Amino acid sequence: MTLTDFCKNFMSLAVCHTVNTSLLSLSKRWREALIHSEWVAPGRAGGCINNKATFINNPQFMFDVTDEESEVLMQLVQKSMRQQGEERMTIGFTVLKVEANRLYRVHSMPTVVGSSTFRNSRSMLLRRVLPRGRYILVACTFEPGRNGEFVLRIYTSSASSAKELTMDKPPQSKCCTCLPMCRYPVCVTQIKVVKAAGLERKNKGAEINAYCVITCEGEKVRTPVAPKGSSPEWNSSAVFYRKRPVQKTITIDVYNSSMGFDEFLGRQVYIAAQDCRDQPVDLPLKTKDLNTVVPGQILVIVTTDHNLAGI
Repeated sequence: MTLTDFCKNFMSLAVCHTVNTSLLSLSKRWREALIHSEWVAPGRAGGCINNKATFINNPQFMFDVTDEESEVLMQLVQKSMRQQGEERMTIGFTVLKVEANRLYRVHSMPTVVGSSTFRNSRSMLLRRVLPRGRYILVACTFEPGRNGEFVLRIYTSSASSAKELTMDKPPQSKCCTCLPMCRYPVCVTQIKVVKAAGLERKNKGAEINAYCVITCEGEKVRTPVAPKGSSPEWNSSAVFYRKRPVQKTITIDVYNSSMGFDEFLGRQVYIAAQDCRDQPVDLPLKTKDLNTVVPGQILVIVTTDHNLAGI
């Protein structure tokens, strides 16, 4: 076929790339997560990110990057609507960085780390290098209120635990709510550990590789290690659905990571029981019993909402 004949009979050309998912392969192998879902108006068809009031209503998909840094391939494919006689929709998706322990849908806009282009195409692909953490991919049509089915594929170097998030908040317990373990949360708190300053080890002048452990009502979230410095930056977040916010405070412990025994550098507690939004707080570090101040302080940003679907 000549080029003239090709241009006469075809309007577009798609170049396909085969992703290696074989278990028996010497070349780079990808782990595939495949999820079928759909846009359904009005509750799950919010349009692109330009529609600020409805964008977050779109289908949301959580996945993890467990390596220090890893390349991720994400592909959104709309299913054919030829039988219904409808045209292809303009589709795309946005990737959000969320808290390390996020289990439910997001209701406010976290950090955007990537976005595909939007096009009237059967599929859209984004290839992005992402650091370790938890992410949510929001699949959307360009215009809100459009119905349609689609397939999402996420390829990662290691298992991503990818799944669609369908619940807005924790489910009600079926056991007696008078039992402490069965109480329903009364508020949700998001705490972001931004950075620390003036950290000091017992061996003054020794190298510091610091990380934080955030604890609330028995749940623990650990930040990555910030290498070599007395003023590390983490920018790591955790979210907690709290049953007793006044009695059960949030504890932040700072440690130095080492080959042997990790050294405790300081602790601080914060109640955060009242509603607030993106409130920055400087917390001086203390000993474990909170009786003595030690060198260093940490900056956190706190949001608390008594609407469990508020964050």
